[in-house]
Amino acid sequence: MLNPTDKLLESGCDIEKKEKLCRSRGGESCAFDGAMIVLQPIADTAHLVHGPIACCGNSWEGRGTLSSKGELYKMGFTTDIDEIDIVYGSESKLLNAIVQACKSVHPKAIFVYSTCVSGLIG
Repeated sequence: MLNPTDKLLESGCDIEKKEKLCRSRGGESCAFDGAMIVLQPIADTAHLVHGPIACCGNSWEGRGTLSSKGELYKMGFTTDIDEIDIVYGSESKLLNAIVQACKSVHPKAIFVYSTCVSGLIG
């Protein structure tokens, strides 16, 4: 009989062949990523990630968004919050990012995504 900690010592590929305990690669399991998958196919919209820049890059590198004209499909927007924003708040950064996205690309809609970081600090 296996001790529950034995599974932690086994290589990921071996475990995955036996039973589906966890994914072999991360970054595709948070609610933010699920929201991006669902909303990115909506054309001519801006996608603003309220969180660290790594969250935006992690979700964007595998897929873009649709657009009927211009280069909006290549663009991702982020507030790029950091440690200072976590402590003192990042509402003004979010407002500025929304205004900047509106002025620069004139999207039909802006989707604002909360990440784990911005969700935890409120």
